[in-house]
Amino acid sequence: MTETLPARPTLYKGTRMRSRLEASFAAYLDRHQWDWEYEPACFAGSAGQWLPDFLRRAGESVEYIELKPAARFLPLAHGALSAAETINPILARMAVVWETDPDARLELVFWEYGARQPRMTISGQGTHKRPKHIKRQWPFPYVWEARIWPVTGGMPLVWPGPRVTADGEPAEHEPGEAEPGEPAD
Repeated sequence: MTETLPARPTLYKGTRMRSRLEASFAAYLDRHQWDWEYEPACFAGSAGQWLPDFLRRAGESVEYIELKPAARFLPLAHGALSAAETINPILARMAVVWETDPDARLELVFWEYGARQPRMTISGQGTHKRPKHIKRQWPFPYVWEARIWPVTGGMPLVWPGPRVTADGEPAEHEPGEAEPGEPAD
């Protein structure tokens, strides 16, 4: 099991961050000349609350980012817990943003200190900017997409995501299945 080291608060360009990992990621954002804010706002809703680590702007697009240490989460395939059991609760907590901003893009980033790019990202788009190939509303109002470097070379994979409804309640059926009482396609 990977040892958990305590976070070391770090000052980066005048902003006090909770850890060196966050400061390293802020430097990555700066290298790419992205406009960003640290811990921009706390979101609350029926499923709880979430404080994003970063907000990244690209034109009129807004993306909220949760940062996690890659070394702690990526070796899950070799451990007792599955990735879904560990990652999906984080995604469900992040999804509270969509109660306030249904168009927001969310990204869970697995980062190594001093890295040149994320080891893995899982991103989700709110209900109003659904990819064109998704024809009908899924039981949850979003689609998650995972990118793992260098395994997929940045090619997207569909991440099943947390099986919850828009209200944060557990979904009773799999994504893509007909809802109870609804005829199958």
